[in-house]
Amino acid sequence: MTAQAFDRALIGRRSEPSVVRVDTAQLKFFAKATDQRDPVYFDEAAARAAGHRAIPVPPTFAFSLSNAAPEQAAYGLVQVRADVRYLLHAEQGFNHYATLYAEDEVTITTQILDLYEKKGGALRFIAQRTDLANKAGILCIECDSTFVLRAPAPGA
Repeated sequence: MTAQAFDRALIGRRSEPSVVRVDTAQLKFFAKATDQRDPVYFDEAAARAAGHRAIPVPPTFAFSLSNAAPEQAAYGLVQVRADVRYLLHAEQGFNHYATLYAEDEVTITTQILDLYEKKGGALRFIAQRTDLANKAGILCIECDSTFVLRAPAPGA
């Protein structure tokens, strides 16, 4: 048994914006957890000495930052009414255009890029892009995510 097909009219739909603040303590924790060796990611004096106005956001922190606004991280999943018991995170990618910093206010929006199926609908894919813009409205980071919904096992 396969799940119901996606409503392809959802492709291109964009969320309402969410605003989050880049928390300095979270940045430092993330830097430590990801074994960042460059002190600019956890020491404000080192960041300023390197020409930054504050501690910069590490390259993959954007994924964590988008999770600070759960309605953004789950946007495509909610729109397709995904049963998260059958959810896999398949792919993640980032495009960086400008640096975000500790204590910045970031506006986050998410758009459904594609909805498609493989294996006769047994695997359903949700591709979405989450945009992170600074207070001036400048796009800083795009986070592309692909999720897979596998069909429930027979009798499940």
